[in-house]
Amino acid sequence: SSRSIPRAMGEYPQKRFFRSRAHCNPLSNNDGFEYPVRPEDVDWSAHYGGAVGPPDYLDIGCGFGGLVESLGRLEPRKRTLGLEIRPKVCEFVRRRIDSLRTQHAGCFG
Repeated sequence: SSRSIPRAMGEYPQKRFFRSRAHCNPLSNNDGFEYPVRPEDVDWSAHYGGAVGPPDYLDIGCGFGGLVESLGRLEPRKRTLGLEIRPKVCEFVRRRIDSLRTQHAGCFG
């Protein structure tokens, strides 16, 4: 249906499928993720395609990833980590970056 979320590999996501209530507490029922205690406890290669080490830039509250994308274009050899607490928005940004990586080999981590 036209309301289903696109799943094609490399397809750029559409925000309308990833809307989230702005005034809810997404952490109120979050037992699905174990938070690392230290940056050294994170497997960074899982997030940056084999790259080792923590990110060069950190965008706390990245929203839909505009700054993350801009930094990826301006500094293609640097790694940016965008943090967002809304699960639907995180999924949108993950798909956005996957799509950009497919379209622009060697950029976006």
